[in-house]
Amino acid sequence: MRLKVEHYNLYTYPYVMVTCDQEKFTDDFLDTLQNPKLIIEVLSKSTKSYDRGKKFEMYQSLTSLSEYILVSQHIHMVEQYTRQNVNNWLYSEYTNDQSMIRILGIEVRLSDIYHNII
Repeated sequence: MRLKVEHYNLYTYPYVMVTCDQEKFTDDFLDTLQNPKLIIEVLSKSTKSYDRGKKFEMYQSLTSLSEYILVSQHIHMVEQYTRQNVNNWLYSEYTNDQSMIRILGIEVRLSDIYHNII
């Protein structure tokens, strides 16, 4: 599914999007979401700078977005940005396989994210 970031007229394809409210689509095709609550990106060597930088900057204009998660492909590391208020985000980094990550109120162990992967 595609995401539209209205403020920047950006169209992108996040790895995972979750919405908890009524979905807001750009048109009747129902293939372009505008109001995700959570976005998860899997980092690659070629996209990690963009995902952490300019893309996240643009995602912050989505008033519905409350969590942005970056999952590393090459090491066991998850980075989580949690919106505190309009302009402030709390950054958390998880590298210990026994760490519990709270995502939209659900706890997930880091080792479960990487189960049978690397």
